[in-house]
Amino acid sequence: MRARVGLIALCCTIMLCFLAGCNYNSGTVEDERKDPYYLKGKDQLSRKDYSGAEDSFLKALERNPRNGSAHLELGIIYEEGRQDFVGAIYYYQKYLRLMGPKGDDPVIRGRITSCKRSFVLQSGITPDSASLERQLEQVVANNQNLQISLKNLNASHEALKVENAELRSRLVQQDAELARAQSLLAGSATLQRVPTQVGTQNFLQANQTQPFNTRETAPQRVGVYTIQAGDNFERVARKMNTKTKVISDLNPGVDPRKLQIGQEIKVPVQ
Repeated sequence: MRARVGLIALCCTIMLCFLAGCNYNSGTVEDERKDPYYLKGKDQLSRKDYSGAEDSFLKALERNPRNGSAHLELGIIYEEGRQDFVGAIYYYQKYLRLMGPKGDDPVIRGRITSCKRSFVLQSGITPDSASLERQLEQVVANNQNLQISLKNLNASHEALKVENAELRSRLVQQDAELARAQSLLAGSATLQRVPTQVGTQNFLQANQTQPFNTRETAPQRVGVYTIQAGDNFERVARKMNTKTKVISDLNPGVDPRKLQIGQEIKVPVQ
């Protein structure tokens, strides 16, 4: 019997230790107020920097969502700094729930009552309305849902930012691969280019394998000529020692009246 009682006591002790270890808010109020973001928020609040203090206390809640002290300070900010009485009621109620029976602070209860009255005056609701209390509780609940939705939206936004950065990195990599492929294609081009300046005649002489007036029916060789200032089909034909009609036949899709400097056309190579 004693062995069974001892075993039960041991199990209860282990269970209590386990529950204490799993309690996220196992620290004391003093521990909560040692949080660096909480301390920063208190300093900002003392300087009436309500916006900065709000950000700091919210960061403290991100580290510990059950930090009752941060909820209390946010309630004060919403009540005194932002005149957002619904938000103030939400944070005050969170503080009271987190503190439990020992945190049933009459001062905070009074603040909640004061916020309710201020909200009534602010929204124009008649104080004698029978459904006033239910309406206010509904507004507080809606505000809580909005807070949760905002947190989810922020998380989704951060995830999209990461995904967008990954997509940009992939696009940059694909652009680099495309540029390398284009460079390889340009290097392996077999189309012969004809010099367009002083070396034209030397090029023709170097590539001439037989007299131009030969009677053999060898296939005509074609090169590329780059249009220069003052060029037209007739002038190019003279440079290439050929006829204007030959140039026209080789370039059926080119309008000789709209030649542009740098434009490439086909020419016969002797």
